[in-house]
Amino acid sequence: MKIVSGVMLTLSFMAILSSPFNIRPVKGIWAGTVYIRADGRIDPPDAPIITYDYVTYFLNDSITSSGDGIVVERSNIIINGAGFVVQGSGASDSKGINITRINNVKIENINIKGFFYGIWVYNASTIITGNNVTDTQRGIWMVGSTDNIVYGNNMLENIECSVHLEYSWGNNISGNNIAANTYYGISLKGSSGNNISENQLTNNWCGIWLTYGSSGNIISGNKVANNFRGISLDYSPRNNITENNIANNEWGILLYGYSPGYTNRIYHNNFINNTNQAQVTVGYENVWDDGYPSGGNYWSNYMGVDEKSGPNQDEPGSDGIGDTPHIIDANNRDRYPLMYPYGTETFKLIITTATGGTTNPQPGTYIHPAGAKVNVTAFPNTGYSFSYWILDGETRTENPISVIMDANHTLEAYFIDNIPPEISEPMQNPLPDNVQPFQDVTVWVNVTDYGTGIKYVTLWYSRNNGLEWTILNMTKISEGTYQAIIQGYENCTWITYKIIAYDNAGNSATKDNNGYGYKYHIIPEYPSAPILILLMLTTLIATILLKKKKASNLPNFSLIIFH
Repeated sequence: MKIVSGVMLTLSFMAILSSPFNIRPVKGIWAGTVYIRADGRIDPPDAPIITYDYVTYFLNDSITSSGDGIVVERSNIIINGAGFVVQGSGASDSKGINITRINNVKIENINIKGFFYGIWVYNASTIITGNNVTDTQRGIWMVGSTDNIVYGNNMLENIECSVHLEYSWGNNISGNNIAANTYYGISLKGSSGNNISENQLTNNWCGIWLTYGSSGNIISGNKVANNFRGISLDYSPRNNITENNIANNEWGILLYGYSPGYTNRIYHNNFINNTNQAQVTVGYENVWDDGYPSGGNYWSNYMGVDEKSGPNQDEPGSDGIGDTPHIIDANNRDRYPLMYPYGTETFKLIITTATGGTTNPQPGTYIHPAGAKVNVTAFPNTGYSFSYWILDGETRTENPISVIMDANHTLEAYFIDNIPPEISEPMQNPLPDNVQPFQDVTVWVNVTDYGTGIKYVTLWYSRNNGLEWTILNMTKISEGTYQAIIQGYENCTWITYKIIAYDNAGNSATKDNNGYGYKYHIIPEYPSAPILILLMLTTLIATILLKKKKASNLPNFSLIIFH
């Protein structure tokens, strides 16, 4: 029987070790203040806290107190509330958990309600995680303390504030849900070098408040929404405020109270639909961006465009940064406002063109959010036509083309010169009706091509109405003007000619008088006008002289008329 009793006792003890949270007393809630003494004792012994190693202490029932709830005098311990409640009566200066001048105390999984201070940390270091601190005057209050970690707690409906650091440094406040507090969510007074990150601060009078020279703090990755004031800095310089989502507050960020050397760095935040996005008291001059290309903040009321890139925003292509600064006041401006909320996944679209045209948007590198549909249109230059796209190595022929931004993409437009040159009506010297036997004839034309340009121009002429052709290369004598010389031939020769021009893409054009060719005849069948007049005058003179001879019996003479 003794062996069996010993086994049962051992099993019972193991059950206690393995399942401390399941222990529930049958009597009423314990009332009073519990002390964990410096030597590890629990005082009074009947308090609903147990320990097996004087390191980890478990609540096995709730506690109610008109004074302090649990007073911790021992360092290097863990207090696990197992989900039980430590309930106060709201007495002035009462503390749910009192941690004074000790180090390395972990407080977890406790529901703390109704005290003046939910958790009091004075000149101590702690880890406070997984607790619910509600309905207190001051939620977690730290004074003169360093190296504290407060994460993963719910702090709701407290009056003055949920997490307060006073003349404390090197503390990490992260991942907490802080909501519906009458005044401040997180407040720092004269505290420096603290990290406040990844907290959700909603429906408070002020989400985060820094005052009395709180400097060198990092405020990053917090969601600050639906507060009267989102983030407020009062006489607090040299803080880094980055990667916060600050939305739907009456004031997004408010900086006031002049301080010499005041410069806060405020960048990569999202200011979304705050009634007043940012306000700075006269005298403040802060840095609102992280330079180029890192950029500044996203402002939902920014009206600029993103058509350029580069440090001066004067280079082709977008870069996800507005082309003009976002102005806060005369001394404060975000030089590189972001076009999309910080943290938005974006991809690059690189647009290039081959010779012969351009695109809209014009060639360059563009930043677009993931999932965006981007339409790009190709516009050929005069003398060219659009041929095809190469999208990430794939040939596409539609124009415009739609690109879904699900990755980085490259897009190149190709154009083709399939338009022949233009040839003017040819001119010649001498004119077609005045070409003398064996006289050379100069022919010139104007030829233009707006694509790849003129390669060469030829003159084709025939003496047998096109049965055989002689080809002459025309010489460029000035921009767009070409000429060739047809050698002289005997009289009564008919010459037919035409012009054929070629561009560098292989297109050709022919000018041939609509298929009839341009013609001239060497020496017409009838004399020219001056010779005809001379013959008529000579004939008239001869007739007059013959009549006079008959009338006066003048001697005979010979009249020679050359024809």
